Amino acid sequence: MERLYRLLEPLVKWQNILIGVIFIILINAVFFPQSDRKRKSVAPEAQPILDLQYAYSPEEAYSALDSFGENGRNQYLKSVFLIDTAYPLIYGITYSLLLIFLLKIVFPNRKNLHRWGILPIAVSILDVLENTGIVLLLATYPVRHDGIALATSVFTTLKWTLAILLIIFLIVLSLVWILRRKQIRT
Repeated sequence: MERLYRLLEPLVKWQNILIGVIFIILINAVFFPQSDRKRKSVAPEAQPILDLQYAYSPEEAYSALDSFGENGRNQYLKSVFLIDTAYPLIYGITYSLLLIFLLKIVFPNRKNLHRWGILPIAVSILDVLENTGIVLLLATYPVRHDGIALATSVFTTLKWTLAILLIIFLIVLSLVWILRRKQIRT
């Protein structure tokens, strides 16, 4: 944890955060929708992808995979490899830089709190574990691996829970920073 913090801390600059945010917006606005359109074009009746669900049982996971059809599953697999491999790294680093930046501003004398800035990396790790499970499910389909499906669902649920908490934390820290800046100016 300390080593990762020391690796990221020198990179905490608004320019690096901005570059990361631009990549995140680009991926979410262009690449993910394009991939989803391709999957839906070959599987119009497909259920939502597993990554975007909060929790699912093995039965629900395989029901979704069934609904994709062979071409939809192939498209989903390509998407996981081409987009969702780099994306966790990009958002994990970007949100870590942003969180460290905000923690240093809001709590300048609490260096022990600054280390919490690597929390987004945990979300990224859960995302990679989730993607690994999805790849295994897709690559071995139609053979059922309920244990992998269940573990993948747990990773998905933990990823979304931690991501939601992280977003709330970022919003609260941003508001505190903004309010403090307003107080200083008045």
